[in-house]
Amino acid sequence: MLDNFENNRNVILADDMGLGKTITTLTFLLGLMNSGVVSRAIVIVPLALIDNWIREIINWCPKTLNYL
Repeated sequence: MLDNFENNRNVILADDMGLGKTITTLTFLLGLMNSGVVSRAIVIVPLALIDNWIREIINWCPKTLNYL
């Protein structure tokens, strides 16, 4: 995903349930932050998954909680 971003290519991350899209997306956003890209992001997630996203953010990148 970072390679596509750096090469200005649009991509959609989609596959079957349970294959790590949440962690992949969080890693991508964290990679952007660590490389100095200062921007906002819109992540579209079904309402039923918001609690899961917050739990994964707490587990995988707790230092970014102040950006929520």
